[in-house]
Amino acid sequence: MVSIGESAQVEPQPQESLWYWLVSLGCVNQTALDLQGNVERIKVAIAQCRQVGSRFLCLPELAVSAYGCEDMFWSRDFCTQVEAAVAELVNATENFSLLVGAPIRYNHGVYNGTLLIQNQQIVAIIAKKILAQRGLYYESRWFTPWQVGAVEFMRYAGGSGIAFGDPCLSLGALNLGVEICEESWSKQRPLLHAPPCDVVFNLSASHFAMGKNSLRQNLVAQSSQHLDVHYFYVNLLGVDSAKTIYEGGALWGYRGEILYESPRFSLCDVVLSHHQLTLGGETDAGYHRQLSAVSSGSRPVIAVSAEMAGLHQQKLHLSQSQSSHSAVDEWIVVSGTHHHLIAQHQVGQATALARLSSAEAVHRDNHQESMWEFFYAQTLGLWDYLRKSASRCYVLSLSGGCDSAVVACLVSGMVTRVLKELGYEVFCERVGLDPSELAQDDAARYKQLINQLLHCVYQVTDQSSTATQNAAQNLGDGLGIDLEVVFIQNQVNEYVAWLEKRLSRPLNWDGDGLVLENIQARLRSPYPWMLANAYNGVLLCTANRSEAAVGYTTMDGDTSGGLAPISGVSKFFLLRWLRWVHEGGLADYISGDSLQGVLALEPSAELRPAVYQQTDQRELMPYEVMAQIETLFVLEQRGEAEIMADLSQRFPHIASSQLQQYVHTFYRRWQSSQWKRERMAVGFHVAEMNVDPQSWYRYPVLSQRTVVQSAAVVENENESVQHQ
Repeated sequence: MVSIGESAQVEPQPQESLWYWLVSLGCVNQTALDLQGNVERIKVAIAQCRQVGSRFLCLPELAVSAYGCEDMFWSRDFCTQVEAAVAELVNATENFSLLVGAPIRYNHGVYNGTLLIQNQQIVAIIAKKILAQRGLYYESRWFTPWQVGAVEFMRYAGGSGIAFGDPCLSLGALNLGVEICEESWSKQRPLLHAPPCDVVFNLSASHFAMGKNSLRQNLVAQSSQHLDVHYFYVNLLGVDSAKTIYEGGALWGYRGEILYESPRFSLCDVVLSHHQLTLGGETDAGYHRQLSAVSSGSRPVIAVSAEMAGLHQQKLHLSQSQSSHSAVDEWIVVSGTHHHLIAQHQVGQATALARLSSAEAVHRDNHQESMWEFFYAQTLGLWDYLRKSASRCYVLSLSGGCDSAVVACLVSGMVTRVLKELGYEVFCERVGLDPSELAQDDAARYKQLINQLLHCVYQVTDQSSTATQNAAQNLGDGLGIDLEVVFIQNQVNEYVAWLEKRLSRPLNWDGDGLVLENIQARLRSPYPWMLANAYNGVLLCTANRSEAAVGYTTMDGDTSGGLAPISGVSKFFLLRWLRWVHEGGLADYISGDSLQGVLALEPSAELRPAVYQQTDQRELMPYEVMAQIETLFVLEQRGEAEIMADLSQRFPHIASSQLQQYVHTFYRRWQSSQWKRERMAVGFHVAEMNVDPQSWYRYPVLSQRTVVQSAAVVENENESVQHQ
């Protein structure tokens, strides 16, 4: 029996023995290697739990170190520092219980561990038994998997005789289970081989990808049904190292239903939720399990103090005038020695993020959800990257095209989100601005902030059209951005003259097109880099996944930058997203009217004279077709015959010979462009797949892929592959 609202309350019979447990779940925004900051955020979360009367807090996987420490997990010195950080947390748990993840060095291995700390003692350390190996994850590079059911005893963080591995946990009459992320997704789920549990905690570092949360909700609901438990799930939040975005999100599942889901994508450092469980009675079958009946095996049973965990036979009442029958959400920003408790009614998330709540899952439109998720994830990622890199601003070469327009909209949306959800004083504190220098009027204040945080430049050559310059200017005006216009044709002419002198002949577009195109693209790189250096900023690269897949990008030109936020999504998706914004999808954050000029243009690199009618799709293929080939080839690992069959069914209006030419164009360009993908700027993973060889999909730089070509395709294969 569980209490989450008055409608769910079941009045106990007098003879029933009921227990009440106030459980807190915390999503924390941690930074790789920042042990001092990570510990401070955890201590603030503990203190806030005490304020509402909770004495049990569950935090995510590797919350002490952050997940993205990479090969520093191997460092003995770093593991020693982690141990010292854990010891500091141990000291903060007087009359309190903490479940938290950290890397643990034991004997000759490093383990992905979960520590159960109670009343200034480490009660047990559970080691991860199934490691994530695919996609973004290479856990076996750093961690050793633990054997299911095995338990040893160790000294750690000042404690001795600590059960390490896979012990049973007993909280009074309850059995507790712990799963660490990948373990719950695996068919070899370790808990299936453990004694039955009553309550299970899942500590996760589950990366964001559009549409993935529905899988996560199903996992929690089905786990609660299959294991017959109260199932609590808690996830990391923010960008902890660079490429991976964690959207946070705590879930409570029971008997196949999601009873609670916290807002995701918070801009705060800590998101807490407090939940009153009612346990016992004939309706709660799990409560009647007797641990003694299953404790005769080889695993030791570790007693967890019910008193220190806050398990009572009398109902507790949450402070701050909150009803003990409903979940309480709290958002906290931690800054130095201060922290700001952001009242729920002040936070834009209280309404904005409700669009993504599980309660409306049945009625949600998948297209709309992916549009919102992309916005929330990107603005969270841009905000985190800016402040965690200690940068003061972003710099963007605004071309008037789709890609740079998306990036400009996202930075603008980031500024608006932070102002809405944190307030301008917290905003200024986080990025080192003086709030007294800002205007009092909201519109004027926004314009000041966007122009301090985003510096945009439009760079003109002879091939630039009036239409793209107008589109860029209108977008800048609509977003409140002061757009600088710079003419670089003189620099282009100088380089062309030098090469003509070297070759002893004039260059022409028919024979030297690649040379003449790329010099323009590359000369658009130096000035934005200078701006980034001058303002201590991050140059934003506007390359997308489709361009990276087929190498349709100029190295040291439009690939220049320190961060490529949209490199994980296709051009087809970006155009859909811009149209959605233009139609009012982000009316509370961005006016879509300023995008009309951008969307009226056929996407083009604008590196050739107008007479050549250069467009991206003319030189490549329709974006929708390319996006589908990307998915089939990279994500699903399909062969040519299967890809052709899928395309023929999906695009019946396109001739089979034309589709086959598109496939071979993709293959040819993909194979010759791996060296480019190896050099792309750091980018966010926001879709189910990406083509980043450093984090998701690896492919040989030098290879010879044999494909069977039809005569029609061979006739069109005479052109050489151009490395732009």
